[in-house]
Amino acid sequence: MESFKNTIIILLLAVGLLVPIAQAKSPSLLLQEGLYAEETEGNLEKAISLYEEVLEQYKDVERLAARATYQLGMCYLKKGDKEKAAEYFDEVVSYYPEQTTVVKKAQIQLDKMGISKVKQGNIFEILGGVVNSYIGSKYGEICAEAGTKKLYSNSHIYVVDSDFVLRSGGMGYVYNWTQEPITKHYRVSGTSYPNQKLYSMYGDEMDIEIVPDKNRKNFYNIYWNPEQPLQPGEFFNYGWASDSTKQLSSRSAGGKYSFIMQNNFGDHCYETFFLAVPQGTVLSDKSEEYTGKGTVNNWDIYWWKKIVQQDENHIIKLSLQKPPYTQQLYAEITKDGVLNFKTSVTLKNDSDTAITTTSFINSDFVNVTAMYDDQNRPIEFTSKHQGNIYRYNVTFNEPVLPGETIVYSHEGTMKGLVKQVPNSKDTFWYHMVHSPAAGQPTLRIETFLLPKGAELISTTPSDMKQDIKNGRIELHQEKLIPVGGNIVTQFQYKLSDGKPSKKDKMAAENLTSQGWKLWGQRKLAEAEEKFKQATEKDPTNDNAYQGLGWAQLNQGKKLNARDSFEKCIKLNPKNSAALNGLGWIAHGQSNIDDAVEWWEKAVKASNGTATASLSGLTQVYMNKQEYDKAIKYYRMWLKAEPNNKQAKEGLEKARELSKN
Repeated sequence: MESFKNTIIILLLAVGLLVPIAQAKSPSLLLQEGLYAEETEGNLEKAISLYEEVLEQYKDVERLAARATYQLGMCYLKKGDKEKAAEYFDEVVSYYPEQTTVVKKAQIQLDKMGISKVKQGNIFEILGGVVNSYIGSKYGEICAEAGTKKLYSNSHIYVVDSDFVLRSGGMGYVYNWTQEPITKHYRVSGTSYPNQKLYSMYGDEMDIEIVPDKNRKNFYNIYWNPEQPLQPGEFFNYGWASDSTKQLSSRSAGGKYSFIMQNNFGDHCYETFFLAVPQGTVLSDKSEEYTGKGTVNNWDIYWWKKIVQQDENHIIKLSLQKPPYTQQLYAEITKDGVLNFKTSVTLKNDSDTAITTTSFINSDFVNVTAMYDDQNRPIEFTSKHQGNIYRYNVTFNEPVLPGETIVYSHEGTMKGLVKQVPNSKDTFWYHMVHSPAAGQPTLRIETFLLPKGAELISTTPSDMKQDIKNGRIELHQEKLIPVGGNIVTQFQYKLSDGKPSKKDKMAAENLTSQGWKLWGQRKLAEAEEKFKQATEKDPTNDNAYQGLGWAQLNQGKKLNARDSFEKCIKLNPKNSAALNGLGWIAHGQSNIDDAVEWWEKAVKASNGTATASLSGLTQVYMNKQEYDKAIKYYRMWLKAEPNNKQAKEGLEKARELSKN
């Protein structure tokens, strides 16, 4: 018997020795073993060893590293070593800010110890470069729009993080209108916030002095000492951020966090408020409707723009709520009425054990064809048809540990929801009543892309948001649905053969003419809107796309302009003005070879009369010291414009240099 027992032990040891060679333990398995050792066996030393192994092998996988670090803190806390535990909890908060579930748990432990660990940094450090660039580009568009109205532009940025801590800042610019360089002690602006810092577009702190205003109480003037002189006609863009933070409190039963955005700039100006909140945070109340919204890097960005009068105190009252359970549906509708959909699902593990599988049912008109996790990796699943439903069983790529949340997506097709209106050959309608079965308030977000050439007739609700995406109508609505509630979505549309009617073509021509007139008056934002309306009426009008491109380019919207010019030359490859525009965009991005290629196409398409392109080509070849080519294009330029002084002088200079 003893010999048999020893044999079993030897076999087990042999198997144990072979396991690491055949297949290393997954990080999730190591974490589960650590949790079992810590919480079930009470073997803290073993648990610490397992958690440290996770950190050693998988330190680059933030989700796992953050959880292992948190559990190390809990182990040392149970051992009575609060100082060591606090180090690990602090590490979670400091190094893994995007792992919000674990960060909140670590913060709770730090709070119990009386250690405050508020997220550090100003608004620009917290948002990061991609989000800052997004806000900066939006503000740039607004500044250009303000310039067309001959108004100064002012901005404030408010950031509320996941802990509902409020920070503020803004963006601005200095333009040297004078005839002398700005070298020192230049007044940048005024402010009511003396505890702020200014940063250059490169993130460097600026040398400033903030002094009380002699005439206005609680008001300060900001003076700047440039590192390099700002020459006449030059811009300097900067950001400003307040050092102070404010912890918002929720006093209402609905869990609302309220605050105010306000500013009294003093002068007549074009004012913009930006608000950045973690994606999914509910903007439950607002005293003024926002102008636009975007989502970048898990932040929802709202903005309000308004012309304010002199000495007007601009105030917007807002309330926020924590993100609810969220369902998102995105569906592209084909001409035969099939919905190609993608929907996201959020699942939180509120149990005490890890979850490896889940299941759900769908009506049989819904066919799920693929599932992906938040890293876009395929998720395995099986389906079984029972009666009028499909039953799906899902196996996650990694266990969802207690307290963790997983977001994964389904994609597939839905048939039979788009129906032909009786006694009509070309009119269709969609109708759906959705009742979430989440057992909690649910934020339902729905987006539908109608077939190409569809003409929208009606929507329910009537105020469903409408947009144009790649020439197709996009419908969008969001609703916070209470427990037991539903959302009703209905719309009706007409399908044509895709060709604009004679009436639409005439309307597009009229809008295009209005756009060019406004463009000539330098009313660029208004011109852009007219050109956009023209392209919607007649997507085959290349002149409308050309005008749209120039209106956008002259406002500094280079990416939008490039898209418009490319659509123009797709319709008409010989539109020399659009080819010229693409050349100048490429030149502005230092893509000289691309610029030359576009300009040469423009010259060819115009039979040598595209003078702006000829000017660009002569400039490039003079800079390259390829004077023979420069002479060639100067001659073409003078043939098109015999009295052009710049072309004459340039040709003379090129000839002279070619002799050396």
